[in-house]
Amino acid sequence: MRSRLVAVVSAIAMALTGVLVAYPAAADERSNLVQQQEQRKNRISQLRAELEGVDKDIAEAFIALQEIVDKIPDAEKTLAEAEQELSAAQRKLDANTALLSAADAEVKSIDGELAGVQLKTDEAMQSLGELARSTYRGEVMPSTVEIIVGSSSAQDFLDAYRANSTVIRTQTSALSELEEQVAQTKNRQARQAAVKDRVDELKAESEALVELQKSKHAAAENARDELTNLHDKYELGAQQLRAKKQEIERQLAQTRQEQQNIAARIAQIDAQNRQEAQQGGGSVKPAVKGWLVPPIPVPLRVNSPFGMRNDPFGGRGMHYGVDLRSACRDPQRAPADGTVAFVGNYGAGGNAIFINHGMVGGSSYITGTLHLTGFNVRKGQRVKQGDLIGWTGTTGRSTGCHVHFEVWKNGTAINPMSFPTFVRG
Repeated sequence: MRSRLVAVVSAIAMALTGVLVAYPAAADERSNLVQQQEQRKNRISQLRAELEGVDKDIAEAFIALQEIVDKIPDAEKTLAEAEQELSAAQRKLDANTALLSAADAEVKSIDGELAGVQLKTDEAMQSLGELARSTYRGEVMPSTVEIIVGSSSAQDFLDAYRANSTVIRTQTSALSELEEQVAQTKNRQARQAAVKDRVDELKAESEALVELQKSKHAAAENARDELTNLHDKYELGAQQLRAKKQEIERQLAQTRQEQQNIAARIAQIDAQNRQEAQQGGGSVKPAVKGWLVPPIPVPLRVNSPFGMRNDPFGGRGMHYGVDLRSACRDPQRAPADGTVAFVGNYGAGGNAIFINHGMVGGSSYITGTLHLTGFNVRKGQRVKQGDLIGWTGTTGRSTGCHVHFEVWKNGTAINPMSFPTFVRG
């Protein structure tokens, strides 16, 4: 089961060109449950970031597939443990059955021994019974004096004495044998009772072990069914995503075109800023510490950093901003003084606001925040640092509420986290 599933998952992952993070060769290679959960959370967060730029339903399908992949090692481990427990329960049941069989055979052997002893006891009792009857009829052997007196010769005496001794020895032997058979019977009966008690115990244990074996078998079957179900879901999900490959690639291309368009627009604003500065107009400010702050309070939690990142089909694209953790409808504020250059829908970026901050420290700066759920400013409006400009959302091709924040310097996107006021949490 495991080797077949690994082969299937590997083949599908190759067909998807590396969109999913490969799961480890065995579940027990993970360190502990808390660390596993954190690793999974980070993988899903990374995947969500990589999937920005595709429709939400497609992004959620990718994420669902990754979640299935993450569950497979645990399902495999559960199945392996269930099969081990089933094997252990079966071994206990087999061992108990063997003991029970041996105990039953011992009872039968004792029964046979008791039957033989009983036969010998009956023979001894018969012999002693005949002696008792002879004594009762006065047919007992004469005493030694009677033999001497009654003998006509020495030879008659010796013959009579030998016969009398033989009868006595026979009587004594019969009595001893009877005593021995009675003792053997008691020992065998005690042993028989003990073995029968053990048989009863083994039968009770066997019944409990049968129920345990049934329970472990059911647990193993459930674990096997769960793994098979995950396997089937993975195959179905991968098949559906493969069918949407062209659509996904189209959406990614559209997103890249939109980024190029906004970059071109920002280049125009930047050129205008520098031209106005050369002509002695526009807004020119010193680059003092704190002139630019995050649109949300610090400390900041970075969901996806600035820079190159993977796309769902193994390609790489530029992430022009930084994604910051923020709940839906959290307020966002102007990062610095400036003029609102753009308010509206930015395609994959959803609702967006770009603010022209003019020339600061000899460089042209423009900032943008995307995926807003609503606006509190209009194009051309002058804003001061800290003014409410909008609220966090998940509009456009976004996989969840967050702040996508961009900083453009002289027409080139730079990492917002390079500013000292952008403090990580």
